[in-house]
Amino acid sequence: MRILVNGCSHTFGSECNTNWVKELALLEGCDYENMALPGTSNQSILRRTIDEIEEHSHRYHVVIISWTTLERFEFAYKGEVTNYSLHKSDAQDDRLNDFFKFCDVNIADWQLGKQHTQMYIFLLQEYLKSKNIPYIFFNAYNTAWDNNQDLLYRSMDFSKYYMPTEGIIERYLAQYPQSFSNTKHATDPEIHKMIAKEIRNSQQWQNR
Repeated sequence: MRILVNGCSHTFGSECNTNWVKELALLEGCDYENMALPGTSNQSILRRTIDEIEEHSHRYHVVIISWTTLERFEFAYKGEVTNYSLHKSDAQDDRLNDFFKFCDVNIADWQLGKQHTQMYIFLLQEYLKSKNIPYIFFNAYNTAWDNNQDLLYRSMDFSKYYMPTEGIIERYLAQYPQSFSNTKHATDPEIHKMIAKEIRNSQQWQNR
């Protein structure tokens, strides 16, 4: 079995010598492809996951998506696609820094990000269903799906969504604050091992 995983820095394993994807693969004795990127957006997660499956669909038996915080988005700059996130900076480019600061004040919006992320989730779940690829979704950081009355929300398939009303990193951060850095990354490998065990023991993993 080979799993495809996508997400942000919490899935990449920033500031740690392992990540929960590697630990899950060790528990399962399987191969994996970890596409996670620090600072990525849910828009990027959707796009890059579909691109990878379109090119290599025969490689993967399960897809796991760890959705990130909601206000991030992709944009084009100097012919390249990059991601905006809150309080981001670029030491080499003052014009880009000005754009990031402008976005912090005028563009980044939680509610709009929630609307967009609902669309990304719906599109990816329908795409994976069309490909007959089992999948599991969960929230790495930030939760927006409790008591949500949006019409698109009602079409989201939560049977494949582990703990949709929780952010798994926030929960572990509250329980084990000493195991996290100031940037809220898990620095203790045990946190990644616990996340891997939790995902593996979930109903969504057992019924994938």
